[in-house]
Amino acid sequence: MSSIKDGATDRRAANANALVALGLTAMEVTSTGSLRTIRGGGPATVFTVGYERRTADDLISRLRDVGVEVLADIREKPISRRADFRAEALRDLCT
Repeated sequence: MSSIKDGATDRRAANANALVALGLTAMEVTSTGSLRTIRGGGPATVFTVGYERRTADDLISRLRDVGVEVLADIREKPISRRADFRAEALRDLCT
């Protein structure tokens, strides 16, 4: 059985592979408050952000505050028990 730490390592590796598929490379992770920069400079800066303790409005406000212009929901299954964080609801918030 894998530990929680091993699961996080597996997720980071999968995320790095997803970036490579987009033609980007991962960089050393840096944090700015609740956002983590996983790729900076070049054609794009890629951040990760959690939403567990947020409202949808807070999440979108935080992203706008730091200048994020594009939100890509890359969850394997873009579903949530919280209605505001289901794929369709997030799409509506971004328009």
